[in-house]
This record gives sequence, structure tokens and C-alpha cells, in this order.
Amino acid sequence: MDKYLTMWFSGPMQSWGYDSRFDTRRTLNFPTRSGITGILLAASGASGSQENLLAELAEFPLTVYSFDDESKLTLTDFHMVGNGYGDTQWEKMMSPKTSEGTTPVGGGAKLTYRQYLLERCFGAVWQMPEAVCKKFAAALQNPVFDLYLGRKCCIPSELIFQGMADTECDALAILTDLAGKHDLALRYAFREVAERGDDTDTILLADVPLRFGLHKVYGERFVKKESLSEA
Repeated sequence: MDKYLTMWFSGPMQSWGYDSRFDTRRTLNFPTRSGITGILLAASGASGSQENLLAELAEFPLTVYSFDDESKLTLTDFHMVGNGYGDTQWEKMMSPKTSEGTTPVGGGAKLTYRQYLLERCFGAVWQMPEAVCKKFAAALQNPVFDLYLGRKCCIPSELIFQGMADTECDALAILTDLAGKHDLALRYAFREVAERGDDTDTILLADVPLRFGLHKVYGERFVKKESLSEA
């Protein structure tokens, strides 16, 4: 029997990477599947590749709901990286290099850009087997590692875990009730669909984690944006 894990993501800043490169770290305008999965694994203290668990989770649909006006601003911050690295193997890997593969004069400091969503609120409903749902529900209430909304500077302002539900409608009722307490209205749903078709509101995302750890692997999925403002 499946249950519906119900989650809430709100905070001053959020950042959900989906096609980032080293010097430009953009954010999607709603939480990614890989980002939410990372939160669940951090809460449960899981590490390593986790291929078996990820393969199981990949079979079950995840729906994200937006309770915000998407015209809200985003923030682009910057970081200087590359200075102060030593001679360890990890530091050598992270240090910027010249075209010849050597360390640049001065350590190779590089300006990188990081994008954040500001003051946004989302709900997520993830269908999954009851035993798995109970495991993550318990972990979210007593997490092993700290939980962040995409990056370590993105602190949740509300409890992420909001309950387990028997149906998606029951889960959505939990989220809309919480949103009402914050004077927020349900605006959009981001649902997984089988194919793009001719719909311009459907996008392809490579955010389905198949293997974590040092050598990450991601699968693809189609996500359709549905307007719910009049619902």
C-alpha cells in the first residue's frame, strides 16, 4: 500500500540546481526531484551511491505545488573561489587550472555566480511505498544531518515534514491549509508526465537521481506546469 509523503519548502532563500556549471549555478523556479531526494537522504543519514533506493524511488511520482507569485525576485550572488588550495588530491581537483593544466599565478581565483529564489513557498507530495514513507517521515522529524533548501545558506523557515496521507487529495489539503495560515494561495502544480507532446508548458529535466556519491548519474523526466489559480 502506498502513502503520500507531504512536505513544505519555505525560507528566505532557496536554490535548486538543474543545469549548473562550475562558474554559474542557476536555480530552477521550483524544487527539483534530485534536491528533494537529497533532503530525504540527508535526513535519514544515507550516504554513498544508494542505487537500489534511488531506483525504487524513481518509479513513484512526485508533484510540487507553488504557493507564490512567480514574479518575485531572484538574487544572483557571487563567490571568489580558487584561492588558498593546498597540495592534497582533493584540493588539486578543485583548483582552477590553466590550459596547460598548471595552477595559475596567484592561485587561480575565479568569480562564480550563484542564483537564489527569494521568499518562496512550495509544497511537495511524493507517492511511495508505506514502509519507505514511514522511514522518511521519521527521518524528517529527527534528521541525522542538517537540512537545507538546495544550498547550506538556504535555511528552512518551516518544518519540512507535514504528514503522511492516504491520497494525494488529502496531502494537498494539508498543504493548502498550511498555506492559508500564511495568506498564500495555490497557484501552480508541477506534475510528471509521460511525454512532452505539443505542450509548451512541459519541460524536460535531467533531475532523477540514479546514483549519488562521487560519480553521480541522473535520468530524465517530463514535468508539466499547470495553473491552479482559478481552482
